[in-house]
Amino acid sequence: MKNSKKTAGVLFSLGICLFVSFFCAWLKATTGFNGFLKWTASADMAFEYFLVSAWLPFVLYLIYTGFAKHKWAAIFKGLSLLLSTCYIIICTSTFLFLSITGNHVSFNPDSINVLPAGSSLPDRSKTTSDTEPLLRLGFAGDPHWGSMEAQNRKRTEILQNISSQHYDAFFILGDIADLGTKDEYYNMALTDIAHNMPHTPVRFVMGGNDAKFNTKGQFSKAFLQNDKHLYSHISAGNVHIIILNLLWDAEDFNNKQKQWFLKEISVLPETDTVIVVSHCQIVASGYYTKNGRLFGESHDLIGRLSPYLEKYKADLVISGHCHFMEYLEKNEISYAIVGTMGGKLDSNLDYISPWSKWLSNADYGWLEVEVYRTFFVMTFYGYDGTVLASASRNTITE
Repeated sequence: MKNSKKTAGVLFSLGICLFVSFFCAWLKATTGFNGFLKWTASADMAFEYFLVSAWLPFVLYLIYTGFAKHKWAAIFKGLSLLLSTCYIIICTSTFLFLSITGNHVSFNPDSINVLPAGSSLPDRSKTTSDTEPLLRLGFAGDPHWGSMEAQNRKRTEILQNISSQHYDAFFILGDIADLGTKDEYYNMALTDIAHNMPHTPVRFVMGGNDAKFNTKGQFSKAFLQNDKHLYSHISAGNVHIIILNLLWDAEDFNNKQKQWFLKEISVLPETDTVIVVSHCQIVASGYYTKNGRLFGESHDLIGRLSPYLEKYKADLVISGHCHFMEYLEKNEISYAIVGTMGGKLDSNLDYISPWSKWLSNADYGWLEVEVYRTFFVMTFYGYDGTVLASASRNTITE
């Protein structure tokens, strides 16, 4: 009987290790979690310690079985059971909390004009004149509703100015909420947009902060009309906007998304205008974090994504994530960074990209893109509507 109890104890403590391992694997499989660990050194270390420490109940119970005849051996047995109980409570409660809060929406997202995945914008491809735009679009990222450091008044002015421009669509490039599990932050976002920009079609792109933690379902309900696709293709005749789900870096550019992207972009005529949109930037200036990692240019994405952008002749890539405005040109592709919709600006930049043509980290605002038959024009606006910079690029060589 004693041996069977010991065996059961060993198996139980070993099961705790497996239980914690499955829980950690579930966390790492959630959208954006791997990127969060990569860019948050303290969280990554805590996660690793937690995973390794899950072996403690098993080790302690083995010590107990080896010295069971000694009176003090019962201490190891008690510690093993206590830790096992703690791990069960921590993992179960965290799983339930994230599963519930990550899918909870207490408000009506129908109050704004959401541009759903796979939808189409006005097709003006029959236009023969280069004086009339085929499409007028607005872009800005990182509003960070809920952040104590966000510039709420300037964000409101941006929304009001966007509304007055009557764009065909406005794209918010991620980090809508300062923390994705805060239902009240999404409520604030939708309320502000409904009040200040009620008619402009809006397409939301998920950001790293929106993905904290296991909030794909909540984000989809709030901003995508329950569409679970975080990457999509929106067409307007011979103009194409391809939205990628890039939250922190290249972690979410998995094989599934890569194959979808190649399927979409590879069939587009070279004469069509292709705009690729994401939260995370590919090329950009930036700064070095405390652990020496560059928060700016993504060498992983340059290696894994840029070759396809260049092969299939993408025209323009627009991203947020970095809290400044920048225009860059690399291998005949234009890149724009516009993470300036309200979140605290990146004031100290100690790396300037070799492809940078213009940069401002002192202004909040948005980017306007007007697509014409043979070229497109980009205009960076300050939050009050002041023109900060502009550039144009040909899309067809005639």
